[in-house]
Amino acid sequence: MKFSILTVHPELIDSFSKVGILEKSIQRSQIQIEAIDLRKFADTPHFRVDEKPFGGGAGMLLKIEPIVRALRACEVPKTKSLRILVSAKGESFTQKLAEEFSSYDQLIFVCGRYEGVDERVSDFYVDREIRVGDAVCMGGEIPSLMMLESIARLVPGVVGNEESLEVESFSEDWQSEYPQYTRPREFEGHKVPEVLLSGDHRKIYEWRRSKIECK
Repeated sequence: MKFSILTVHPELIDSFSKVGILEKSIQRSQIQIEAIDLRKFADTPHFRVDEKPFGGGAGMLLKIEPIVRALRACEVPKTKSLRILVSAKGESFTQKLAEEFSSYDQLIFVCGRYEGVDERVSDFYVDREIRVGDAVCMGGEIPSLMMLESIARLVPGVVGNEESLEVESFSEDWQSEYPQYTRPREFEGHKVPEVLLSGDHRKIYEWRRSKIECK
């Protein structure tokens, strides 16, 4: 089974894969873990991966182009793969999902950073949006590694004593955030909502409030 993790901090993934059962499983070719540096897929000369959100707001968003390029470059052809955006507004990760995901040949995790990711990534370029717990991290790397470890232990042979594989789960309600977008205004025909380009702060505020939902 192959785990591909798209990140701006590949060193976090590399160090994690050199520890304990994961390292042994890699050596036995039971799993593969690759860290993909998003900056290598950003535009020259600055290789910038973040931009300010349209409509204003705090912080920066990860741009869509490096993520989509990295997704297309890392996906293994003719395999059963799943693209996952690690996001605080996604569905809650559970043991049931770990079991479901362990049936795939390749899992691709997109790690958010800063204030989040251009919403079009979630809408058009990933299959699932997942969170780990009702807490906010500085990025999606640690949550993705938690999921990786939970799923990897279900791969046959990774855990020596398979009787230790017990069912675990948790689920909590979560209030979602409003969608956010950044440059470019249009990507492969997918456009940023016009209200965010209007400069009308009241309309932007009302639009954002209308998009917040409780799951």
